[in-house]
Amino acid sequence: MDAVQLGHDLHGQFTASSTPTLRRMLSTFTGKLIEWYRRANTVIPRTLEMAAILTLDELLAFLRQTIQAGESICPGLRYDFYAQRDRYSALLYYAILDHARSIAALADAKTYSAIPIVTRSALDAYADIANLADHVKYWEHMEEADASKWKPLLERASRGGNPALRGLAESDLLPQGRRQFSKDLKELRARGVSTLGAEERFQRAGLITNTSRCTRF
Repeated sequence: MDAVQLGHDLHGQFTASSTPTLRRMLSTFTGKLIEWYRRANTVIPRTLEMAAILTLDELLAFLRQTIQAGESICPGLRYDFYAQRDRYSALLYYAILDHARSIAALADAKTYSAIPIVTRSALDAYADIANLADHVKYWEHMEEADASKWKPLLERASRGGNPALRGLAESDLLPQGRRQFSKDLKELRARGVSTLGAEERFQRAGLITNTSRCTRF
């Protein structure tokens, strides 16, 4: 079973525009990749110690097969752009593909020290997709986190004196942006929406079960 066949199989399964379907598709995708890899008579490493069983070339070949299969699904991806839950899920899926391509490029350039950073970003994106699927209003936490970063940044740009923020300070949209992010943040926090820490996000997604596992992860 090659990557193209995996993509065709998954493309046929993904026909609805619902976020839970996207998560099921990702789960099936992962399961089929593991099945494919086992058929290649290669042991899937279950711990960091077992990772030495695979060579870097084998891992890169597997990653490229994964990317190819994931990309083949994209033309059939359908979702409601005006539904925050669907829109964020689709954007995060594309982000995971971008991260995977970056990891492959870093490995080719032998810039290995940066790979864990990009990999963590990909895992963060998957945790958000899982939470969007399982929690109907999870997108509000994402918007609160976004607004809580933009609001002080735009306020700092308004004060001037920072060359790094000159583009923002000179933008005609700065006043509108400040008002919008302040309004959004106030409304979200009034409804009890807050920024979730990394540990809570991964726990909600079912990726960790306690603090010690989070530390090891």
